[in-house]
Amino acid sequence: MSRHRNVKNLELEEYDTGEPVEEELTDEQEEQFREAIAAVQDTLDGLPVSDKEIADTLWYYYFDVEKSVNYLIKSCTAKAEEQTGKEKSQKKKHSKQEEKPAENHHPTKNPPAPLNASMKKLNLNEKEQTGEKSKDAEEIQTQRKQDSSALIDVPKIYEESHPKPVVHLVVTGHVDSGKSTMLGRIMFELGDVNSRSMQKLHKEASDQGKGSFSYAWLLDSTDEERLRGVTMDVAATSFESKKQIYEVGDAPGHKDFISGMIAGAASAEFAILVVDSSQNNYERGFLANGQTREHAYLLRALGVSELAVAVNKLDLMSWSLDRYNEIKASISDFLIRMVGFKEENVHFIPVSAVSGVNLIEKQSSPLYNWYNGPTLIEVLDNFAPPSKSYRGPLRVSVHDTYRSVRGATVSGRVESGNIQNGQVLYNVSSQEDAYVKTVMRNSDPFVSWAVAGDSVTVQLTDIEPNQISLGDILSTYNDPVKRSRSFTADIQTFDILGPILSGSTLVLHRGRTVAPVAVKIINVNGKKARHITSRKRASIQVNFLDGLYPICTSEESPSLSRIILRRDGNTIAAGIVKTIL
Repeated sequence: MSRHRNVKNLELEEYDTGEPVEEELTDEQEEQFREAIAAVQDTLDGLPVSDKEIADTLWYYYFDVEKSVNYLIKSCTAKAEEQTGKEKSQKKKHSKQEEKPAENHHPTKNPPAPLNASMKKLNLNEKEQTGEKSKDAEEIQTQRKQDSSALIDVPKIYEESHPKPVVHLVVTGHVDSGKSTMLGRIMFELGDVNSRSMQKLHKEASDQGKGSFSYAWLLDSTDEERLRGVTMDVAATSFESKKQIYEVGDAPGHKDFISGMIAGAASAEFAILVVDSSQNNYERGFLANGQTREHAYLLRALGVSELAVAVNKLDLMSWSLDRYNEIKASISDFLIRMVGFKEENVHFIPVSAVSGVNLIEKQSSPLYNWYNGPTLIEVLDNFAPPSKSYRGPLRVSVHDTYRSVRGATVSGRVESGNIQNGQVLYNVSSQEDAYVKTVMRNSDPFVSWAVAGDSVTVQLTDIEPNQISLGDILSTYNDPVKRSRSFTADIQTFDILGPILSGSTLVLHRGRTVAPVAVKIINVNGKKARHITSRKRASIQVNFLDGLYPICTSEESPSLSRIILRRDGNTIAAGIVKTIL
């Protein structure tokens, strides 16, 4: 770590992009930059990354340590794989020259039997289903030993630290309603993005004829998202008010990317539903069966009980009170009567994301001629995060994974329990374990532990990235997640075009997990039935069609037990896992 001691003496001018600027970094921003460089250096210790590469990456990501670490690790991995490929190619070339062709002249006594190999796989599945000795049992016998004496009492430390509350939000709404722009503007207004960086984005967006998208580009960072002008996957970011820390998922609004919206909403406690109030766009996004309706159903089904409805772009309607009241009445009736939200848990706020009106502070605007309610951030600050089950069994949902030094790096969320450096984790899906090298909590690299509700980036050693998949649930050997092919669930159907029959093949979503399933009807509204129609409560058996999956019941983890069922591109039901078969 000695190479990090000179971070304080780094000249930030060395990393100037050469572009004209109108203002210099403040002393506070320079200190933030240096601290971010030190944090990335500590995390990447041992990787062949220069200080200039670190500084350039941090500058590009606006001092975001987590995004910079992720990018640099992926960059190093790509370089290493490219070099390995070249070495293998050279080795293969030499080995071919040294091969003895005589071995190919004699037929083998036991030719390969691919059919038998396939049958062995089937037999293995049968063993798993019938309870015969499987690899799970063998793995338990060879598990890594956990040195408990080296672990700290995380619950005690957490209780004594009195941390600032962390609220998990998801921002949803129809495509082009202004979700990313609103989040980008909030981050800028709260000081998470400096003026110099924002000027650079304004210039980049204007050069491509997309000047109004500059705030959205803080979230839509890929070339394809910027070119198309739409969010394609849930973008994670964070900001902090005077009262709370917000971990936010910017969910895609386009119908083609609904799985990303489900993944983002699955870990949210509260939501912002953004509604475009401009002429024809409100009608297209809500009245014409746009994504506003489906997003509202999904939010409620995934456990979100309170939301802020941001009526955006009202400045384009000359801050019309009549337009605001029209939208408020229509959406309020839908959310309360049709979706099931309580009236006191639905909050309407008129805003303009581009100009920042009524987001953070009240400013001079015709809006305040008739509106005297709270700003958006004031509404959010009144959201009280639920209690955390940080003493329960450890459950970490995996949102992303990639190769790192001596193992893999995983980003996700602690759904229950707590995690710390030096801990041994177990992945029931691959039946592999790993040591926790570092934990980054809520984008803070200067920590060594996290508790339920925290977003984490965990660096693991002695495990390969292909042994961890999106949707996996990490736990411990002492209290592992159950893995099964079948479970029962209580579901609620939405408005559907055709009935659900026993044996129907559907697509199941749970967080990042997307899998084909077949369903068997147990009962509908407590009675035996052959099919399920719209707006019915039913109990069903769900069978995965492509293998075993980690499963949690509602008693074990409310967030991990929530499922969504879709068919032909439409959401048809939502439910909760009750029993594992």
